[in-house]
Amino acid sequence: MPISRRSLFHAAAISLPAMAVSVAAHAEEAVDNTDYPMAADPSLVLALREASSAYKAQTNIVIHILPTAPALLVPQMTHEIQNDIVMARTDIVAELDHACCFVEGTPRPRFANRYVLAARDEAGLKGTIAYTDLSGGRPRDEIAILASLGLGEAKHIGCLDSLDAAAMAASGAAGAALCRTSDLAAHPELKITRVLTDAMAAPDIFIATVTRSPRRPRPEGFVAFLASASGTAIMARHGLEKLA
Repeated sequence: MPISRRSLFHAAAISLPAMAVSVAAHAEEAVDNTDYPMAADPSLVLALREASSAYKAQTNIVIHILPTAPALLVPQMTHEIQNDIVMARTDIVAELDHACCFVEGTPRPRFANRYVLAARDEAGLKGTIAYTDLSGGRPRDEIAILASLGLGEAKHIGCLDSLDAAAMAASGAAGAALCRTSDLAAHPELKITRVLTDAMAAPDIFIATVTRSPRRPRPEGFVAFLASASGTAIMARHGLEKLA
C-alpha cells in the first residue's frame, strides 16, 4: 500500500520528540559513564586503585590511576599533559600551585604517610637496611634518620624510592627497610618494627586536588569520595591517615 507524503511527515513529527529524549538520555549516560586520568605518587597507587574501584561501584565513573614520580609530575602539568586529578606531596602541590595548575575552591583532602622501619622479623634489623637514596628526589637524608635509630653499625643499601626499599626487604635482598606505611600493603610478609616519631622523620603529607585540564564534568567527585568516610577507611587500610 503506498504511503503518502503527509503520513511520512506526520510520523516524523511524532518520532522527533522521542529521538530528542533518547539523545538526551544517551548524553546523560555519557556523563555518568565518563572517566578521568589521575596522576598519583607511586606510593599511593594501591590505595587509590581500591578507592577508584569503590567509587566506580557507586557512580559508574572510572578513575585511571597513573603512577607518576614527583620529578615527572611538575613537567607534565606545566606542559599541560592531561591529568584531571592529582595526588602528590605538599611540596609538589605547592610548586604546581605557583604555576596555577589547579582549580581554586575544590576539596583538598590531606593524608599522612608515616615512616616506619619494617622487616620480616627482628633479626632483619641486624642485616642490611634498604633506604631511599637522595638521588631518588627525596626531600630528606634517610642515612641520617637511620643513624638516629641507634641500630649500631648496620649496612645500608640505597634504592630509587621507598617502594623499592620495601621490595628489597620482602625479597630477602635486605634485612629491613626504611619505608612508609603505604609501601607495606604490597608486602604483607613485612612487619613494622619501629614507627618513627615526627621528630625523627615527619610523615609525607599528600594532597588530592583537581587540575585545570578536565574537559569532563565533576572531576571533584572522586576527590570528595576520598575525603568521605568510605574513602578514608580505604586509605587507612593502606596506612594513609586522613588529616583534619
